[in-house]
Amino acid sequence: DASLLSPEAAEERLRSLALYQNIQLMHTLSGQRSVEQLLEQANIWAMRKSNFSPRCARQFIDHVYSRVSRGLPYDWVKKA
Repeated sequence: DASLLSPEAAEERLRSLALYQNIQLMHTLSGQRSVEQLLEQANIWAMRKSNFSPRCARQFIDHVYSRVSRGLPYDWVKKA
């Protein structure tokens, strides 16, 4: 039950939910890859930036949206 969470845990859960919903939106817009592949790309992005913050997640989402809206592939992030 969300009302039993500490404020910090509730904030973290909301951030995770927002990230997941944004990635689902990107998947819907792109039609190119599965949600799992988008999550993998997001994880690679975050590891390369050494940052798993909500700001880094927003930057990834903005990057994907920008590329998809221009008809470009967004999966340029390759595994190291």
